Amino acid sequence: MCASKGLRQDDIITPSVFLNFFSDHILFKGVDRKKSVVVLNKYDRVSMKSTAMEVAKKVVIKIPEAHVIVSSLLYDLFYGINHIQFP
Repeated sequence: MCASKGLRQDDIITPSVFLNFFSDHILFKGVDRKKSVVVLNKYDRVSMKSTAMEVAKKVVIKIPEAHVIVSSLLYDLFYGINHIQFP
């Protein structure tokens, strides 16, 4: 089970807190993962662009069946991530 955590409106959601949302107890309760698409939108608003890509990679590792897209309408870009290559 996932314990709830209260956040203030000015708290920064760290990648580890964000990744906790992608669990069977929260966002994927009763969801067919093979038919899922996770869209990480607002890439243009992230202060550290590499963080957004790291979060996307961790989502792919945590939910390999889902399609993951990092997007920015402002920059008109969409990155589909479906394979992680480890060194």
